[in-house]
Amino acid sequence: MKSKRLFLSIVASSLVVSFASADSVWIDNSVNTHPQDSVKIGKSGYVGASEAIAIGSHADAHSDYSTSVGRYSQSAERGTAIGGDSAATADASTAVGVNAKASAENSVALGTDSSANAKNSVALGFNSVANEINTVSVGSRTNKRRVTNVADGINDYDAVNVKQLHNVRDEARAGIASALSLAPAALPDIGKTSLNLGVGTFAGESALSVNVNHRLLTGHGTDVTVGFGVSGNTNEDIAGRANIGINF
Repeated sequence: MKSKRLFLSIVASSLVVSFASADSVWIDNSVNTHPQDSVKIGKSGYVGASEAIAIGSHADAHSDYSTSVGRYSQSAERGTAIGGDSAATADASTAVGVNAKASAENSVALGTDSSANAKNSVALGFNSVANEINTVSVGSRTNKRRVTNVADGINDYDAVNVKQLHNVRDEARAGIASALSLAPAALPDIGKTSLNLGVGTFAGESALSVNVNHRLLTGHGTDVTVGFGVSGNTNEDIAGRANIGINF
């Protein structure tokens, strides 16, 4: 059974309120063809497909499931443009903010004058530009921003914060200090053991080590020296080494 079509226009001061085919609602200053399930509010705009919404003067929703809200806003299929002069001109793109532009598939531009022109890219904030695929931009070449309140990264592809970078730096410096402190102990006489303490420091990090060597006579004019060392540093890391030497 075909649904009944109802068209009702109320004209007042050049304003036309239209209730047309299949739940469409148009409020504007013209009477045109009304796509199915569409909404248009404002003068001189355009709704060109079903499930499309255009609200605002000269707002254009060209394709299925497109939404344009704001003066001179425009959207493509499955696109959403909100704000004066905003444009979501690619499939499933989103532009929110005055003059925001999303011109690539699945791109998102959020903020006044923001621009996302690469596939799957996201531009966040005033005048931000995202022009590489699968990236998120919070600024541009001339408009840098910091991202604050970032939690510590856990998984392989999480972002890291400056605190974590400082921890890595301190661990590296402490490791160098440990290596400096682990110098081999003095070579003892045959059958004797030597015990040395070592100290190392690097870029504000320090380490203390204990180093032991023992020299064994094996006969035939050959002796063997074995030893080990253990170090602890200011980063609470433990390092160790072992050595063996043959004298002939």
